[in-house]
Amino acid sequence: MKELGQCGPYALRRWVAAGGMGEVFLSHGPTPRGPGPVAVKRLLPQAKDDPIFVQMFLDEGRLVKGLRHPNICAVYDLGEDHGQYYIAMEWADGVSLEQLITRARGRGGLPVEAVARIIADIANALDYAHRFRDEQDRFLAIVHRDVSPPNIMIGLRGRVKLLDFGLAKARSQLTKTQPGTVKGKFGYLAPEQLTGDVDARTDVFALGLCMYEAMTGEAFFNQETAAETVMNIRAYTSPPSAIPKRREVWPELDAVIKRALWPRRELRFQSAGEMRNAIEQALLDRRQRVDAKRLESVVRELFPEKKPLEDSVAPPPIAPAPIAGAKELEELEELEVMEELELITLPKTRKKNGLVIAVIAFGAVLLIGAAALLLL
Repeated sequence: MKELGQCGPYALRRWVAAGGMGEVFLSHGPTPRGPGPVAVKRLLPQAKDDPIFVQMFLDEGRLVKGLRHPNICAVYDLGEDHGQYYIAMEWADGVSLEQLITRARGRGGLPVEAVARIIADIANALDYAHRFRDEQDRFLAIVHRDVSPPNIMIGLRGRVKLLDFGLAKARSQLTKTQPGTVKGKFGYLAPEQLTGDVDARTDVFALGLCMYEAMTGEAFFNQETAAETVMNIRAYTSPPSAIPKRREVWPELDAVIKRALWPRRELRFQSAGEMRNAIEQALLDRRQRVDAKRLESVVRELFPEKKPLEDSVAPPPIAPAPIAGAKELEELEELEVMEELELITLPKTRKKNGLVIAVIAFGAVLLIGAAALLLL
């Protein structure tokens, strides 16, 4: 089989997607179960010479490599080959929660019990990450900061995975977020995230938004523009009910959504584990046993055309446009929103660098969204 090149011990066999900072290849190489398919994420040429991008990339790889949980996409390897930095991850086929929600619109929506299982599994993953300690028993205080439907994946065999810790905040990171810098997708930000003051309950809020959207088919905060979305978050005062949007939602699950979405953190679930337990109790009380087979049937029903991707070579990758400089980045809507709403409070001399990092981080997330069919 023709190959697209080599990256460390991995043979690149098919280009899959690219974003602002990296590109993903279906590859073949060593895995914990022996030689097999691997997803290799590699820094783009225009990013590999920038120390900020390199450090962000390495932070992501080092952070996730230590996490071992069935509901978190596993990282096998982090390395460098002739100046090319790469992260090797598990390869699996599936669809994102965002895709499921979109496909289910007009078809009665996603089954309530299936949504409950998906959210409970992600809450389980978050609880593990939030409590994670490294090999030296140091508490890392990990906060994902980008829990959203594109980063929640459901495999063809019903396995649920949380993706993309690229924006995660942890004590172990070498690259520090500038004070006041906003990270995460605007429509899934908790109120406190607008000031950068995040903790585990910030992820609980974002997961509550995912649950509301999966139950109703509608995003709660999203508006036509980023400015309007952020203004909605700033004006937010009380949690919504999903039942008026969809009568099939169980009252006990509606109560979970409401508690997760309190603007004041002290009124929310105080951990993702608490949120998981509340959902599991609701499923138990309703005598609903939802396992991977049930989720598999939901994916197959909504995506009958979806077949496992073949290990074959695609056309040569098309490199994304070069990374914009600071001047061009400041013209983007996201930057304008942050400027207009005074979400960035850095001194003038430090403000521009913080903004650049924030916007490029958003670009990095697009890579994972584009690779939704491969990463679990």
